[in-house]
Amino acid sequence: MAKYSFEFKFKVVQDYLNGIGGTPFLAQKYHMKGHQLIENWVHSYQSYGIQGLERKRQHTAYSTPFKLNAVITSEKSYQTLAHELRLNNPALLTRWVLDYRQK
Repeated sequence: MAKYSFEFKFKVVQDYLNGIGGTPFLAQKYHMKGHQLIENWVHSYQSYGIQGLERKRQHTAYSTPFKLNAVITSEKSYQTLAHELRLNNPALLTRWVLDYRQK
């Protein structure tokens, strides 16, 4: 997966919030494979402000009970659950669910 700079993410989010276009349009404009990533950036920005777009420089270790609780709360979307758990990256939940199902 490509790593995007803070400046790029901020520009794309500002374009979206200023009504330049929807996420599919912006994904095409900026030559991105899909628009879901932009939706995640917008959601992170709206939830956490500028910090939501910054890349974390340190790895956060989550406890097994925390992960298990997140995995068994399956009636919610990953995006919604990530927001409730204050996770910046909904893909973390996807990984935890896959790991849980393999065990």
